[in-house]
Amino acid sequence: MSEITKIIDIPDWDTAITHSLFVNNIKEPKCFQDVAKVMGTALEVLLISKNEKYGKGNILSAKRFGMTVEQGLLLRENDKTERIINELKGVDLGKEGLIESFGDKTGYSAIGMMLQMKTKDGKSWYELPISKP
Repeated sequence: MSEITKIIDIPDWDTAITHSLFVNNIKEPKCFQDVAKVMGTALEVLLISKNEKYGKGNILSAKRFGMTVEQGLLLRENDKTERIINELKGVDLGKEGLIESFGDKTGYSAIGMMLQMKTKDGKSWYELPISKP
C-alpha cells in the first residue's frame, strides 16, 4: 500500500496551494514541473479534506433527484462555470473568484474520472473509503 496522506483541514484552493508549496519545499515555482507538482499536491489534499468533511453523499445522491451521478456532477460543475462567466463580466465574487472556481472545476473533473474507474468488485474509485494514516 502507498503512503497515506495525512488528513488536514483545507478550506479552499488558496490554502491548498500554500500548503502544497510548503510540503514540496518550493518557495516559488521555477518551471512547469514545479507548477504541476504544486497543483497536483493541492488537488490531493483538497479532495481528501473535502471528502473527509462532506462524505460522498453530496455527489452520489444525484440518483435521488432522478439524475445519474455524472449528470449531478455536471450540474455542480456548471455552477462553477457560471461563476467564472459572472467574474469575467465584472461581478466581484470575492473568495469565490477565478482561482476557487477553476480549482473546483478541477476537483469535479477528477471526481468524474474516479467515477469511471472501477475496482474488481465494480465500485468506482470515488466510492473507496478514506484510509486513516
